[in-house]
Amino acid sequence: TQALIENLKRELQLNASSLIGVNRPTAALTAGGSVSASESGTVFMVTQASGTVTLPDPTKAAGVQFTFVLITAASADLKFDSQLSAGIKGVVVAADGKKAINHQKIQYKSGTAVRGDRFTLVSDGNFYYLLDANADANGGIEDAS
Repeated sequence: TQALIENLKRELQLNASSLIGVNRPTAALTAGGSVSASESGTVFMVTQASGTVTLPDPTKAAGVQFTFVLITAASADLKFDSQLSAGIKGVVVAADGKKAINHQKIQYKSGTAVRGDRFTLVSDGNFYYLLDANADANGGIEDAS
């Protein structure tokens, strides 16, 4: 019994162990609306539609992380609003260059963003930072007003 308890304790602490079989939650995102802090870790599969997606205020949501993957070509601009001036910071990498972002909103750009364009936002409690922001063409993911 003691050995079983010790093994269980070691596995729960993940001492030199691997975590296998953990899937991130996914959700469909088709138009404007909002994303909540409780959805942190979710990969949103975005079907392009116009509108604005409101993100949790990054100053009240330290540690949240959201990934957005465009699964259809952009037919309209879809914006993501951080609710904070210059609240999204980072770099978008595209096949034809890179673009620095330092803005309240970013967007999938109509006519430029294509299936597979993606980005992840992570809050440090002050701002959102772009991770893995990749677009097929320059301007597919860009700052928005």
